[in-house]
Amino acid sequence: MPSQPLSVKGIILETVPYKDKDRMVSFLTRDKGIIKFCAKGVAKVGSRNAFAGVPFSVCDVTLSESHGFYYLKEGTIIESNSGIMDSIEAIAVGTHFAECLMDSVFQSEDSSNAYKLAVYAFYALSKGGSDFIKIYGTFNWKLLSLMGFTITYGEGGDRLLSLREGSTAEYNGVIPDGYMKMSGKAIKLLDLISESPVENVFTIRSTPEIYEELRIFTTGYLSYQFDKYMEDPVKKLGLP
Repeated sequence: MPSQPLSVKGIILETVPYKDKDRMVSFLTRDKGIIKFCAKGVAKVGSRNAFAGVPFSVCDVTLSESHGFYYLKEGTIIESNSGIMDSIEAIAVGTHFAECLMDSVFQSEDSSNAYKLAVYAFYALSKGGSDFIKIYGTFNWKLLSLMGFTITYGEGGDRLLSLREGSTAEYNGVIPDGYMKMSGKAIKLLDLISESPVENVFTIRSTPEIYEELRIFTTGYLSYQFDKYMEDPVKKLGLP
């Protein structure tokens, strides 16, 4: 007896070629973690499911199961987040978000907070792509916070923060390996991002200089926590 179709809402994180006109889609959901499904024929001109070939959109999909694999039957876009495609920097940052989420969401119980963060992050990037540095650093630190990899640093001035763990040290003119000198304002912003609800973190305001500190620090911190080299996605573009 065939199984009942699965109807679920989620975010398209990645879509990669599979066979001729098909795509294999990685789909982040609130309750079921990341689902992979095959979207057959979406690369054909006029395909009614062409939306599945474009990443970063929030969609409702109906999936059928056959021999242990999911296949897309139909779907609709809820929020296209199409503004991301207007900027090569925003595309690079959005791809970084997707890679981090695919690396960090392993089980369905991990997915609820990550899904909510992804909804707000991709929307913020779509509507304010010129703020990609701010959105990038904020996403990185909030994801790390949701995963339990951050601490509250508390009040204080400029300090050295460990890229490996939640330790600090006073700056005496020398920066040991694995540490970064951070301004007191940047440290305060890290705490604010950690403590704020997901729906508010992308509305927090600070100066470009402070967000540049977060950009560098959170990239290094991610590398240690994910145990892999994380390259700044915008710097990787090599743009002037």
